[in-house]
Amino acid sequence: MVPVGVGFEQDGGIIATVVDGTSSPISNPIEFGHPADVAFGGKELNQRQQRILDQLPGYGSQAVVKKRDVSMLDLSALTAKTGDEFAMFTRKGKRLIVRGNAKQVPLYENDLKKLFNDGYRWSGHTHTGFTGADLIASQGDKDTLVVFKAR
Repeated sequence: MVPVGVGFEQDGGIIATVVDGTSSPISNPIEFGHPADVAFGGKELNQRQQRILDQLPGYGSQAVVKKRDVSMLDLSALTAKTGDEFAMFTRKGKRLIVRGNAKQVPLYENDLKKLFNDGYRWSGHTHTGFTGADLIASQGDKDTLVVFKAR
């Protein structure tokens, strides 16, 4: 099974619903491109999500898109489709999206400080997995919050 992506906002709120391994597949899809439908319902990404994924071909790739063209729910759907984590940063009307792998996004302290100094704010990132244990913040997650002066 492909892991469902779970997104977090800067204030710590969960964006997408976690579906544990005991849940049955979704028989009544919510919508095309919804993370749970992508992970469990055999649905595909919607066109907007697929365009974003096409700009992020592999580990470490980055794309800048209009703020209105991507949300954390979209990144959760990308995680459900690929099994990779995605991080998002916002500056003015643009969002920078960075693709990771199943365990991390390749942004290190110097990268994060540069983004912060360039005026970006941390918007959130996704985790892979089905359980609460998959949502535990890594040291890298905590370090990112410190750099961006977030909680």
